[in-house]
Amino acid sequence: MIFFILFIIFIILFIPFPIKITLYLKENKIYVNLYRFKVLSFPKDPCKKSTKKQNKKQNKPSNISLPQIKEILQKIYSIDLNITLSFSFDLKLGFKDPYNLALAYGGLYNLSPVFYAVLSNIFNISSYKFNIESHFEENIIDLEVKSIIHVTIGKIIYVFFIIVKELLKIKSKKQYSREFKEV
Repeated sequence: MIFFILFIIFIILFIPFPIKITLYLKENKIYVNLYRFKVLSFPKDPCKKSTKKQNKKQNKPSNISLPQIKEILQKIYSIDLNITLSFSFDLKLGFKDPYNLALAYGGLYNLSPVFYAVLSNIFNISSYKFNIESHFEENIIDLEVKSIIHVTIGKIIYVFFIIVKELLKIKSKKQYSREFKEV
């Protein structure tokens, strides 16, 4: 019985499972889905500012500086995580002016290898699809980004422990420096 329970725990921790994330941009609406469930949606035009009065909160300075964040990310990158990614980028792009469409089309296609290089530094890419359709005489921007990330729960827990460990180191250094300044 104990062997069976350990075997189930081993399977849960070390066999990768897919996380499917999809981003849609259609008709000035943005949707982010996790599997088939809508996680975020922005039905309003993202360019317009809301006219409602917002409560102004004072922003507290962050306890973590940029070099400390960089140090945490370097520790995470130094670990061999072997997280695989399947990525698909489909864009329907159209402007009434062919000159502007050609500039946008060429610029976006030139960003494809840069985007691939950034993703390959973080993930092992199993499939990569970058597709742009041009539509003349039509103002349209429809974007669909699909990604499937294969990761194990054990790796997620390990990264979480590394982040917590580094944050505790930062906190102890700050407390030590405060005590040193008071003396």
